Amino acid sequence: MKWISKAKRAFKSSYWLKSASYTFSTKVFESGIGLLTFLVLVRVLPREEFGVWVLLISVSAMAESMRKAFVCNPLVRFLNISDKSEHTGIMTSSSVQNVLYTVGSSLLIAGLARPLSVLWNSPDLESILYAFVVANLFIGFFSQCNFIQQANLEYKGTFYAFLLRKGLFFLFTLYCLFFYQEVTVIQLVLSQIGILLLIIPLNIYFTKPFLTRLKWSAEQFKRLIGFGKFTIGTNLSSMAFGNIDSWLLGSLLTVQAVALYNPAIRILALVEIPIVSLSIISYPQLARRIKEGNMEDARRLYEKSLGIILSFIIPCCLLVMIFSDQIILLIAGNEYLESSSILQVTMLFGLFIPFNRQLGITLNALGKPRTNLFFVITNLSINIICNYLCILQFGLMGAAYGTLIAYLLSLIYGQWLGYKLFGTSLFPVFQYILKIYMQPKSMLKTPVDK
Repeated sequence: MKWISKAKRAFKSSYWLKSASYTFSTKVFESGIGLLTFLVLVRVLPREEFGVWVLLISVSAMAESMRKAFVCNPLVRFLNISDKSEHTGIMTSSSVQNVLYTVGSSLLIAGLARPLSVLWNSPDLESILYAFVVANLFIGFFSQCNFIQQANLEYKGTFYAFLLRKGLFFLFTLYCLFFYQEVTVIQLVLSQIGILLLIIPLNIYFTKPFLTRLKWSAEQFKRLIGFGKFTIGTNLSSMAFGNIDSWLLGSLLTVQAVALYNPAIRILALVEIPIVSLSIISYPQLARRIKEGNMEDARRLYEKSLGIILSFIIPCCLLVMIFSDQIILLIAGNEYLESSSILQVTMLFGLFIPFNRQLGITLNALGKPRTNLFFVITNLSINIICNYLCILQFGLMGAAYGTLIAYLLSLIYGQWLGYKLFGTSLFPVFQYILKIYMQPKSMLKTPVDK
């Protein structure tokens, strides 16, 4: 059929569609399998043990996210704005940078293992974090392969690597559900180490076409470190912003409160799939457009990206809010029904998250990591204050109320900052949303497709 052949041609010629298919699929499978894994773990782990798992995952997610900020963001930016003659030096320097981060973060986690177990009232967490330090060493190598592929605008290998990593872990938890009555968090960590050892060779295979001989460049290393020191601070603050509600619940209330709060956050993570996917593919293009002096294109890409994301997010949030009771019963069971009211509030987060994320990657692409760092630290400070006061006042629900207030204030601040720096506004974003609903085909073309 003609329309099928046209669709194939459009797919092959469009960076947007081709890249989005892999990044979106990666996040769908990663989050979808993650949800299935959650469905199993919430049934095989006691509530207190599950609360410990949630805290461990927050530490793990922060370590991986900071690695991406410190290593991947500088690599993507400088590889896409530099001449090909500099690429070997950039990739070599980036690999050294990742080794330094991996060793440093592993030592930090080991040093914080005992204080965190005391802070979160969880004695078992200390030995679990020591085991995670070993996993972190393998994650460093696994991640560097993904970063090199992404910097070269290749996403296929990343898709398969994450599919296997999450899929094999899900199969392990499923095996535990049927053949073991009790599972410990330490066993889950050890299984993840084994899975990484199995799939690292596959990641090397997909990275091999981009690998060249090693070439040390002190100049490139200084450029990467200079940019990365701001992006890692930004990402640390951003991750803290996203986890501060759970952390304060663990310290001000109990680990069981963390467990009750987690189902709502888990569902919110599914809503974030298009946000993360679009951020991944738009960042290299933003860097290239700004290098070419196309500030107007960069501004349009920022606004249209928001429009596309929100056109997906709005109906999803509304549906989840309407059927919150049924969704909690389905994924967590009657024991967690109390999370339904939390879910209704956290779904509103999804309407604010895209603004912060897209503004952040635009500031990085503009070469303003210091401004982005200040923006995120300000938001984090607001969130800590709001969560602390609201949890003391409202208990478990206070974490959701406090975070929502913080997101609202960060939206106001972010829009002022975006308008001041590169002339963006909310009006074009809403125009794009209406256009997408009225003309869905308009989503298939973006400012990056010429």
